[in-house]
Amino acid sequence: MYEREKCATCHQIAGRGNRRYPIDGVASKLTEPDIRRWMTDTARMEAALPRLPAIRMSAMQYKLKAADLDALVAYLLTLK
Repeated sequence: MYEREKCATCHQIAGRGNRRYPIDGVASKLTEPDIRRWMTDTARMEAALPRLPAIRMSAMQYKLKAADLDALVAYLLTLK
């Protein structure tokens, strides 16, 4: 899912992808519900940040199927 949705265009994991927004260790910083909300209610999650990012994830307007969302969240939860 991560590769298919081209997440590396904006995010980096283990040195691969866009170094501006690394998500190594995301599972150590965010809970499973928060990671899920980043995919389903992105604008609200961005609004809670102290400063809006230059490139807003909410502009992508992801429409993931439930199984695909579950798979992506499960993968991100491995990034500790």
